[in-house]
Amino acid sequence: MKTSFLVLKLKSMEYQVKVKPLVTGKDQMKGKVIFVCTPAGTYVGKVYTNIFGTLSVKSWVTTSDKSEYDLRDIKNLVEALTTYALTPLDKREDTKKYLVKVLPKGEYYINQSRADNHIFLSSADETNEHKTKFTEEEYNKFQERYAIWLPKFDTNDPHFVEVQDDKE
Repeated sequence: MKTSFLVLKLKSMEYQVKVKPLVTGKDQMKGKVIFVCTPAGTYVGKVYTNIFGTLSVKSWVTTSDKSEYDLRDIKNLVEALTTYALTPLDKREDTKKYLVKVLPKGEYYINQSRADNHIFLSSADETNEHKTKFTEEEYNKFQERYAIWLPKFDTNDPHFVEVQDDKE
């Protein structure tokens, strides 16, 4: 399960979700903690983005903000957190996508036709007919064909603008 999907699922279940950097002692480890709270802010559980198989749930408070006790709330919360905790670490994060801006002014982004894969310049808006957001791997495939015209992939190059996942 992707981290972004877990956050979206918990929010759809009407839980508050807070994603915070994982801090231990005076050293900060890589990774984050996903805290889950009831709509009123009562802590109900947490899971770590960089630790496999570990989660914490206080199920006795998961329904305290609702008008009636519902075991499905507890089951769905525990199921979502357990599924995420048992997801291999390398399968949790979404692949980053980038817009590729060719010229500094105007709407000159690389677009790729979904029908025949040819590339052209247009706006950054993705449609059913063409895509504008590319993973590093996708970009490198067509950059090889047009190496004279297109820069090599480099996140430090201002041509490459990282886009946030639409689901978050």
